[in-house]
Amino acid sequence: MHNSACAVPWPAIKSVNYKMCLHRRPKNPGRPSLSPPSLPCRAPNSAAMSKGRELNGHLEHNSEQLADFLASKERLTERITGARADIHTLRSHVAVSRKEFDSQLEHLRKQVTPLLPAEQAVSKAPHAPPSTPAG
Repeated sequence: MHNSACAVPWPAIKSVNYKMCLHRRPKNPGRPSLSPPSLPCRAPNSAAMSKGRELNGHLEHNSEQLADFLASKERLTERITGARADIHTLRSHVAVSRKEFDSQLEHLRKQVTPLLPAEQAVSKAPHAPPSTPAG
């Protein structure tokens, strides 16, 4: 008879899993074996197989979720890249518009300043207080 720690009866092991089970029938059943203790039986265990199927299901589900996450991450990365390009373009337009505005303002100052009396001359400061006559 094979090791009593093995839960699978000998005929089942012999027919189903003979090569995997390390609890082989002793050559001399009447005498105790001098061989070292054998490893646990590797016969199929339905609870372990069921747990394995359950874990495989979780693994497949997690793999699907990971694939969905990576796809959405890729889409968001593309949107962020596009938004950054738009921001760069807008900053360029603002810089150009600001330069155009400054040049037009300077041009108007040059046209208006000679027409005003000295105390009302247009200041280059954008928010200068109006000058008051001393008197």
